[in-house]
Amino acid sequence: CTAGYGAGLGFFFRNYKSLTSKYHVYAVDLLGWGLSSRPPWPRNHTSVEDAERFFTESLEKWRQAIGLKKPFVLMGHSFGGYLCSAYALRFRENLKKLILAGPAGFNPRPTKFFASIPEWSSFAGYVAKYLWRGGLTPGSLIRGAGPVGRRIVRVHNRHRFVRQRKIKSIGFFPGGGGF
Repeated sequence: CTAGYGAGLGFFFRNYKSLTSKYHVYAVDLLGWGLSSRPPWPRNHTSVEDAERFFTESLEKWRQAIGLKKPFVLMGHSFGGYLCSAYALRFRENLKKLILAGPAGFNPRPTKFFASIPEWSSFAGYVAKYLWRGGLTPGSLIRGAGPVGRRIVRVHNRHRFVRQRKIKSIGFFPGGGGF
């Protein structure tokens, strides 16, 4: 399984016990996420296709490195779901099933989407793209903030997952493709 943008596999911690009781599970932090390595972004990667290829090829190299030869079930959440879909399109012969949990990029765009964007957002988008090309990401900002960054993440997660504390367990339904 793979997590969403900037997230680590710790977000799935409540699911591992149930999953591993019935299945052999590999939990993979994609490059730059969670505890994975953070290789420099290739400067010549400027398109969506380049980004998809960067992540799908790294996932394929991981599969080969661990010797996973039989088709497997791949699950991705949020942006990880988007990248798992891209992997499935490129390497479908390696997959038995694809599970998408709240995948990014699959919701229909509202009909008046661009009309609802404020004028200043084009400047904000330009700045964000400039910073991204320079290697600055939300994750690098948090890491660069040191102890303050850790505190920001801790407070964010405490508020984000307050509802989940009320959940006693999360079950996995074999063959159903969902949690």
